[in-house]
Amino acid sequence: MVVCIQIKYRAIIKKLIKMETKFINVLVCPLCKKKLEYNRSENELICLFDKLAFPIKDDVPFMIESEARLLD
Repeated sequence: MVVCIQIKYRAIIKKLIKMETKFINVLVCPLCKKKLEYNRSENELICLFDKLAFPIKDDVPFMIESEARLLD
């Protein structure tokens, strides 16, 4: 029973990761309209062109320039 639940849980996690990746591929920088990179460890969307990191809070990306932090 426990093994069956673990297998289903892993399948759900894989589907969520796939959906997350597709969603991120649709998002673009609100300033330059270029592709964003996802930084999983910092939970941010990165614009390499503008050198900005947009935070993701409670699974919602804050795509506002005033909310972004400047990258070094």
